[in-house]
Amino acid sequence: MLTPALLRWLASEDARAELHALTASPPDDAQLLTTLTRLRKRFSPEQAAALVELARLRQRAETKFPGRARAMFFEREALEQASPAVVAAWTARRFARFARVADLGCGLGGDTLALAEAGCRVAAVDRRALAVSLAASNARAWGLDARVHPVRADVTRPAWEVEAAWADPGRREGGRRVFHP
Repeated sequence: MLTPALLRWLASEDARAELHALTASPPDDAQLLTTLTRLRKRFSPEQAAALVELARLRQRAETKFPGRARAMFFEREALEQASPAVVAAWTARRFARFARVADLGCGLGGDTLALAEAGCRVAAVDRRALAVSLAASNARAWGLDARVHPVRADVTRPAWEVEAAWADPGRREGGRRVFHP
């Protein structure tokens, strides 16, 4: 299970070379055991699993974040719920006239990144530490960290000043999509 500490490690120099190699050629199911065994000689079991999982998620994410997924950080559920980059960019254009925008329930930061690219300064708000860490890591990966301010907070108790807010809450319960929350 990905944690903020494990995410920091994945973004570190210690993991970078191996993550780059795995991202270039993620192991398929037939190679999984061999790859994990090899990685566990150098890394903890948690680190080895995280390397493989992220490499595989980056491959899956290419359809949502074309050309950029290979540098991003994901966890499975956040990726499933993330808006595709093209949708996030469309939304961001609607907010481009605002200098400061909050992305409420930012998840891995897909909408946050699009808002920042549109020129907004973005408060990436989520109650989950991992989500805030993912959004911050992805902002760094896209070179947008100067425009993104990660905030771990309850979105119903705003403690930030913005001109507009965007909310696209997760709609899953028990691993299944909820159509009428």
